Amino acid sequence: MTYINSESIDKTKVRRTLNPNRLDRIYEFLKYFLIIFSIVSLSYGLLKWGIYEKVRVDGASMVPYLQDQQEVVIEKISAKFLGYKRGQVIVLND
Repeated sequence: MTYINSESIDKTKVRRTLNPNRLDRIYEFLKYFLIIFSIVSLSYGLLKWGIYEKVRVDGASMVPYLQDQQEVVIEKISAKFLGYKRGQVIVLND
């Protein structure tokens, strides 16, 4: 059986894991806030730069797949590189 020397245990680490102090809580909050902010900013940037676009269906020509006045998000990059395939929905602008 092995015994742990009480002098080898770092008491500040044990105390911090059992009862996190205020700075640790602020650090954790900021970490999650930055992650969420980065994801939202990236999504907004992709919409703003034109990689993704939000369009509204006008008319009943795509029923039952898409309804009239339904909003859908389309991505526009893959069609330029890969072309169109059977079964894909194509958006035409007036």
